[in-house]
Amino acid sequence: MKGNGRKSVWARDLRELSYKGLRDLNAYLSKQFSFAIAKDDKTLESLTTLVEIRNLIAHNQGIVNRIFCSRVKGYNLDDCGKLLTMGFQNLRFR
Repeated sequence: MKGNGRKSVWARDLRELSYKGLRDLNAYLSKQFSFAIAKDDKTLESLTTLVEIRNLIAHNQGIVNRIFCSRVKGYNLDDCGKLLTMGFQNLRFR
């Protein structure tokens, strides 16, 4: 019975993490496992932007919402309700 309690704690943590942003996930992994998703803040910021753009397209028809504005630099609540537009000029290659 002891193992089931641990399993339910992990299931709860996993469910909660699935609704958090990449920064929160990175903080959790760093604290719990000494593992970082990104090597530096700039990379983490870029990954966060990509994930949040993907989420907007997949779950919100590309319409900017409060979650996106709170997680992506350069956006604020005035952008909520607007369609996210992008083009090749938004892509950067290294």
